[in-house]
Amino acid sequence: MKRISFFILVSGIILFLLMYRWVDYREKELTDVLHAEEIIDVSYTYVPQGSDQFENTELGNPQALKELLGFLSQYKVKKTGLRDFESRYPEEQLNLHFIYTDGFATYSSLFERDVVLAGENQYKVINGPLDQEWVEEFKKKYLLGSNGQ
Repeated sequence: MKRISFFILVSGIILFLLMYRWVDYREKELTDVLHAEEIIDVSYTYVPQGSDQFENTELGNPQALKELLGFLSQYKVKKTGLRDFESRYPEEQLNLHFIYTDGFATYSSLFERDVVLAGENQYKVINGPLDQEWVEEFKKKYLLGSNGQ
């Protein structure tokens, strides 16, 4: 009887771990990964090429946030593992810092063509690449200010 109980317990644990991994690595909406329904603002980190200086710009515009989340909602991603990333397109990076409803939980994310780094995880954009033209227009309109950095 003890062997059967032990076998059932071990089988249950293995089944739980397999299901957890399957759910974690399945294809998801990018906005689900980012927990978009809880985002109240976004901060953009601008790093000029060849510089170690950076500037943070807070979006502070609910309409722009809605526009950004609408754009991100069209993409599906699949987790590829933990952050193990080497940039192939540094000129196409979008560094965002998401501010959530609890005010403390912030989430730093990097978007680059077909890769998304969110928290400690790395995702591949399934239906990418990200529309760089849209990203550049959004940055000019809301994030870079009048000087056009």
